[in-house]
Amino acid sequence: MASQKFLTANPETSHLLGMEAAKKDDEQDYNQEKQDQKNQEATDTIKHWFTWEFWRLVVYCVIAILAFSEVVTPVVFGMIGLNLLVASGLFFVQNIVLLVTAICFIDGKAAGSNHILSLAIVMAALSLLMFLGALSLKFKKMNKSAQHMCDDLSLVFRPFSILIVVFLVVNAVLEETGSEWGNLALLLSMVLLGLAFAMSGVIKDMMSYVFIRTNDYFGEGDFVHYGGGVVQVKNVYWCHTVVFNPKTKSPMYVPNSKLAAGINNQSRDNARVFETDFAIGGGLPVEKAETIVKEFWKLLHNLEGGFTGLNGRKYSNQIIGDKCAVFLTGNGGNVHVKLAGKYFFSVPPQWNMDGVAEPEITTRQQEWKAGWDYQMEWFILAAKKIVASHTA
Repeated sequence: MASQKFLTANPETSHLLGMEAAKKDDEQDYNQEKQDQKNQEATDTIKHWFTWEFWRLVVYCVIAILAFSEVVTPVVFGMIGLNLLVASGLFFVQNIVLLVTAICFIDGKAAGSNHILSLAIVMAALSLLMFLGALSLKFKKMNKSAQHMCDDLSLVFRPFSILIVVFLVVNAVLEETGSEWGNLALLLSMVLLGLAFAMSGVIKDMMSYVFIRTNDYFGEGDFVHYGGGVVQVKNVYWCHTVVFNPKTKSPMYVPNSKLAAGINNQSRDNARVFETDFAIGGGLPVEKAETIVKEFWKLLHNLEGGFTGLNGRKYSNQIIGDKCAVFLTGNGGNVHVKLAGKYFFSVPPQWNMDGVAEPEITTRQQEWKAGWDYQMEWFILAAKKIVASHTA
């Protein structure tokens, strides 16, 4: 009652209060109208996202990329094998198709329309430079290891294409939602930092691959010493090497870092030597010891006609008598024999199959092995007979 009387007695104050109340009502109506407009825009945006016109450009560009990276390139590699020039050529054609697709289907209403055309132009230019670089390498003289490395580089284009696909989709979504790359870049940097620590061993293996190829430590088909035995290299990949273990008759997968640290490449040997001792006893008369050594030399000088193994088969001689050595050791108590072989991993026996083309040396590296093992067996038995005939 008192306030009513006050307002009646003061009409100016009453007018001001009425204007303030009306202003608040107008502000509430404006804010509500603005909120309704935002809600309507969000609804329209969501509806737009589920239209074909919105995703058409992205879908066609992704199909253009995946058609080459997942279909055409694997089929071509399956027919002709890995080839850097072919891979770079297909990658160039892929990006030209991407550029043509972007030009034909670009639309202001399509997702990512502001950046896809620019990306397609840049990728077409980069792929052209890559193709020209691969073409220049084609005319350079490279060793086998460098050629393998170039061929392995052809596998890089597929993950690069997948990365382009991911960028297209992510960029289209961010562009239409009005989001900024800053927060995403910060998140990616944290993820990449964690991956860097987690994949330190993988990076080490990849760098070891580069050293293996550039320094030509070994290649496919070579026999190397690993795990206490000799294994054959089948394939050298970016992170690991596949070797065949003859003991288990199965493949082994060895990290490249373990092989690059130090490896004995048996396929690049330059001789074959077998050494052993035959005990004759220190108390044997000098004449008999001398006779035993002479008969050993006689045995080595009469090997050119070959020998017959215990299996009854005739084998050609693999011992070079002039490079062998026979001498007494252990104060005359042992006869030490050092045998030099004609053939070894890098020098297989002479090819003597008429009418049949000689295969690659990598497939003939162990042709000597069976004959050599049987000859060692034959020589040891013959040497024991010599010793027994003079020490009995």
